[in-house]
Amino acid sequence: MRWERRKSRWPLMAGLICLVALAISTPYIWQHPVLNVHELMARQQESHLLQYTPAAQELQELPARVPLNMDMLRDFCGTVQGIVDSLPDVEGEAIAAPTSNVEPSADQANLTNLSEPSPPLFKRTYNPPLIVEPLAPIVRVENESDRLAMLMPRRPKGEHLSEVLIQTASVPAREKPVPVSEQSNTEAEKSESQKAEPNKSPSVEVKAEPTCPLIRPRPEQLIERLKALSAASTTAEWSTQVLEYILPLTDEIGTTVDEAREKLAQLRTLTTEGKDGSRDVRDPGLQQLWLQAAEGLERRLGIWELLLADEPPTVDAHEYEASGTLMPLLGDIASLLAGTSNGEAWRDYLLLDQIALATSEGVGVDRHARLTLAQEVLSRLADSRLTEQQQEFIAREPLASLGRELRPWATGPVELNTLLALLERYEAQGGHRYAAAIAQLEQRMRWSNNQQLQSLAEEMHEQYRGTNMRIAISKELMNRMIPEQHIRTAPVRESIAGKRVKGRSRTSTDVEVELLPNEDAWQFELQADGRVYSRTRSETWPVRVHNAARYEYEADKVITIAPEGLKVARAKSTARGRNEFLGADSQFDRVPILGAMFRDLGKNQNQKNRHQAMSQVKAKVAYQARSRMDKEADPKLTELEQRFQDRVLAPFGNLALAAETVDMHTTAKRAVMQLRLANLDQLAAHTPRPSAPADSVLSMQLHETALNNALAGLELEGRRMTLHEVHALLAEKMGYENAQPPEDLPARAIVEFAPYDAVHVSFAEDRLELVMNIRELAHGRDKIPNFEVHTFHRPVVDGLTVKLVQDETLQFAGRNLRTGHRVVLHSVMGKLFSRADEIAVLKRLQSDKRLTGLMVTQLVIDDGWLGLALGPAAAQRTAWRTPTYQVEEESVR
Repeated sequence: MRWERRKSRWPLMAGLICLVALAISTPYIWQHPVLNVHELMARQQESHLLQYTPAAQELQELPARVPLNMDMLRDFCGTVQGIVDSLPDVEGEAIAAPTSNVEPSADQANLTNLSEPSPPLFKRTYNPPLIVEPLAPIVRVENESDRLAMLMPRRPKGEHLSEVLIQTASVPAREKPVPVSEQSNTEAEKSESQKAEPNKSPSVEVKAEPTCPLIRPRPEQLIERLKALSAASTTAEWSTQVLEYILPLTDEIGTTVDEAREKLAQLRTLTTEGKDGSRDVRDPGLQQLWLQAAEGLERRLGIWELLLADEPPTVDAHEYEASGTLMPLLGDIASLLAGTSNGEAWRDYLLLDQIALATSEGVGVDRHARLTLAQEVLSRLADSRLTEQQQEFIAREPLASLGRELRPWATGPVELNTLLALLERYEAQGGHRYAAAIAQLEQRMRWSNNQQLQSLAEEMHEQYRGTNMRIAISKELMNRMIPEQHIRTAPVRESIAGKRVKGRSRTSTDVEVELLPNEDAWQFELQADGRVYSRTRSETWPVRVHNAARYEYEADKVITIAPEGLKVARAKSTARGRNEFLGADSQFDRVPILGAMFRDLGKNQNQKNRHQAMSQVKAKVAYQARSRMDKEADPKLTELEQRFQDRVLAPFGNLALAAETVDMHTTAKRAVMQLRLANLDQLAAHTPRPSAPADSVLSMQLHETALNNALAGLELEGRRMTLHEVHALLAEKMGYENAQPPEDLPARAIVEFAPYDAVHVSFAEDRLELVMNIRELAHGRDKIPNFEVHTFHRPVVDGLTVKLVQDETLQFAGRNLRTGHRVVLHSVMGKLFSRADEIAVLKRLQSDKRLTGLMVTQLVIDDGWLGLALGPAAAQRTAWRTPTYQVEEESVR
């Protein structure tokens, strides 16, 4: 019988399975589905571009960033883009904003005479919501939420925004447009002139005379300050020279570009002279006005110089076109992060899922949303709070390529005339809508490939995103706040030099703070100087030896508060002292010779072991000193850090506001911290802050942008809610969980906030102004549209307590406010803003005995700043202005 070996069938089966799998997966391979980072990570084994190995990285916490909400981002980008893509009409005279009819309070209004409107009381005038009409409006509905885009915006009465803002594709700013009828007449005149002069070459064209100044719009605020400085003898010469150079550029017609450049060069020199000269002025008000004018001129010179360049810098269209290599790069980054210990944290920090979503097609993410997303990621890659190890990590491939790939997304068209007009409006009126547009243009210039625009963006970042909060604490105040140290008595039960020692000790300690100069952090040393007195006895049968000791110890502990957090070093201590022999006794004292012999033996033994005993006692005293300092100081410092997190940083997080430490340093006298409370799409301080007196133990300066940026985090724009809901929302955001609304607050009243600047404040003229911008108030049958509510609060000082008290009744601004409307507004809004309510700036300081002898030495509210300082009390000293112009040395930083 012949046996034949059967052929194996498994290769055939395996081939069939592969063919079936390939046939099923081929349609999916041809498609381009929306991928997220987790799907990209699954393909890490298939990536043939991966030519690196995962690098080891420290488990370091990444900087805290404000969460990015893509839904809110889409809504925000539409408003900002409408402002950025429009060019203000700067050829002719500036068009004034519509004047609001300001209605006085019910106590002051003349109800019988309504024909004559009241004069305006506010600097801020009512402006209708910004409405930008594109040249060719196209509405594309892709999902249910996009149907909201089909709702036409409400067209306000009066001046339309299109009369103020025109598209960037229109006529350049330096040339005045000529009507069509005039163009035809001009062409006819040219043809007749050519016939009259046949020998003249037709290719030679005569340049038209300029019909408008070189620089528009006119810097009204700067010119007003310069004219005010001309009235003072100290500043008259400087301000007159500046006006002689500015007015030909802004008011006169016919100034050539070469002449204008020479004037700008002279203005640069005068800017430096003005800033230096203001420091020598003794009058605080004059010094502040001079510094405001000099810095206001400096803020404009950079844009003026670029506008008058031979070829003004622009951003080409190809610079912000998307690249096709971004999706493979995301796969490489996902593969790299999969091998790191904190890859999830990095993936969230770099917003890789959002980038992958924006890269995919058909998901409804427009170019403007991608632009803001790319700017956010690039700012995270350049965050100064990243550690050296983290910076080295993102500098490696492929993370280094991520920044280069996103730069085209992060830039866009930039029109310098638009930027200049927005800056003038922002400095004159303020407002989050103008700030957001300026911040967007600044980001576009920062990530463009044009070096001139990059330099201008850097200047604007320093000038319009300055620190808007500063705190300086002196060494004296820190020592005042140290708790009082009490004398401590304790029993002594120790083993010294092999002998049991018993007795009692008394310890007194003096604690003080010594500041350690540091350029990057708050650093101070907690020093304790103590004295220990003790009376002890040591027993060695049959002798008992009595001693008295006096020891002094020094303990110190270095504490560092840096932007990264609190760092506490272990305490160090030393001790020194002396021991005194008091005598000895024994059980044989009554025996004539034997008692004296044992006493001498105890004394000799004490002298013999004295050096060893003192060394052990010094070591024990030093150990107890540093142990006590660590045990008492560390929990209190941890508690202080937690309170700072809960009471300062947590409210900022609730308001989606980023708190960035710009400067944090320590000198021999003060610890100074400067913060920027602003997100990427917000501005910060741009005016010089008031200087604090030199003898201040505590000084604080707060700019109005810090509060306005925080108020923007309330997200009230466009919302419609009852007054009870408004009260509950404010209590939640501010951290007052158990806050109860007023009993007489109208429950049926419904307010709809304006789509921009719903709630904002301003610091000027020694008072705080709070403005609520309401689109509509519905109370019963009454519906009142488009008005503003203004409340004014003046500072009141009562010892060490500072509060802001409402000094006037509610004021209303709006068009066509009738008597009935005014009565309804007073009855409804008056319940929300009660005159009895006070805003506490400093409280619970009056009863603190540690602050005895101090007073509020400065309380200034002007030019967008609130300045507050505490210092030594004096009989003739007031708190409303700096009494002497010896200012803090650290304030010049």
